[in-house]
Amino acid sequence: MNELAAENQLTPAGEQYLAACWSDSTRRCYAGDVRDFLRWGGSLPATQAQVLDYVTDRAQALRIHTLKRRLTGIGMAHALQGYPDPTKGALVKKLLRGVKRVHGVGQRQAQPITYNDVLRMFDGTTSLIQARDRALLMLGFSAAMRRSEIVSLNVEDLSFVEAGLSVRLRRSKTDQFGKTRLIGIPHGRGEACTVHAVRQWLQQSGVKDGPLFRRILKSGRLGARLSDQSVSLIIKHYAARVGLPAERISGHSLRAGFVTSAVRAGASLVSIQRQTGHASLDMLARYIRELDPFMCNAHDHLS
Repeated sequence: MNELAAENQLTPAGEQYLAACWSDSTRRCYAGDVRDFLRWGGSLPATQAQVLDYVTDRAQALRIHTLKRRLTGIGMAHALQGYPDPTKGALVKKLLRGVKRVHGVGQRQAQPITYNDVLRMFDGTTSLIQARDRALLMLGFSAAMRRSEIVSLNVEDLSFVEAGLSVRLRRSKTDQFGKTRLIGIPHGRGEACTVHAVRQWLQQSGVKDGPLFRRILKSGRLGARLSDQSVSLIIKHYAARVGLPAERISGHSLRAGFVTSAVRAGASLVSIQRQTGHASLDMLARYIRELDPFMCNAHDHLS
């Protein structure tokens, strides 16, 4: 049974619109939340007592952010099937508040992969896989992209111009309705040139349209579009090669690394925001503080 299927009797066109209300990654997360609840021993529909027991048990292993997301997925499954939402009760809210007080709300931060880290990841060999991975990592870093944004790129989203490479990001975590955003990547020097790395991948692979980054089969032929999970594995693989702690590396490490490197190089917050697409400078400043409390520290100007 599809736990996220709606009970409403919609036309096929209506079902398509309903399915489009979430991104693929959000849908996978919600479905995973419901599966975790069912594996634990829950049922649909669930009672509030079941939800209270689930929260109490899972609070020993899950961070509060993950636990709240689990309840969102469980609640959504109930709403779509026309059941009362057992996650919205006052007791559930008070229990979550207690979990926060006991365990805290800190989240594990991804280890940033900095500019110098990216440059150390490749040894000059030019196999097809390395050409793809080099382009993927350098583009993901230079455009401060999330893994979902990297895999969503098509060749048609790229424009090679005199100043470098222009990337049109059609959708992102903060733009689910396709307003699009242009990201400029200037030419670099030698091996540090993202524009050259992307062009080399296109020339070597023969990719002319459609998905930019694709699977490479054992036969050497190109397969389907890479998944965001594949991007995480690629990032972890190359991070381990240069001695970074694999357990702290995630698909977010390239984005975090760009911000870290740009701040250390003296870039303005406005120029960083243009690249990252943060909704506000306040959000970007908070993001920087979470990465490293010593970056942009006021004490730097007192000595």
